[in-house]
Amino acid sequence: RGCAVENEIVQLSNGEKKYIQDVKHGDIVVGHDEKPHKVLFTYEYDCDEEVVTLSTEDDNSLTMTKDHKVYAIKKEDFEKGIRQPSWYPMEELNEGDYLVELDD
Repeated sequence: RGCAVENEIVQLSNGEKKYIQDVKHGDIVVGHDEKPHKVLFTYEYDCDEEVVTLSTEDDNSLTMTKDHKVYAIKKEDFEKGIRQPSWYPMEELNEGDYLVELDD
């Protein structure tokens, strides 16, 4: 569950990255469960949910609904030596948390 807004990037199972609006029926995308999922339907609709924007040190940003899951390591875990990322709803991330890119 969760919604990406226009111009957000998603990763295909072959490692290619696309803007969410360019994903087509039949594409295979990597989901928050790290598994490939075939796109069966695409929709365009106005999102009436609250959105959250995360900014990164390199001036990139992600804007998605509060419940959209992001692969990350919490800052407090990192400081304890825990380097295993998990999926967190956007609203649970804080300044200093580490966003993790999925391997190809």
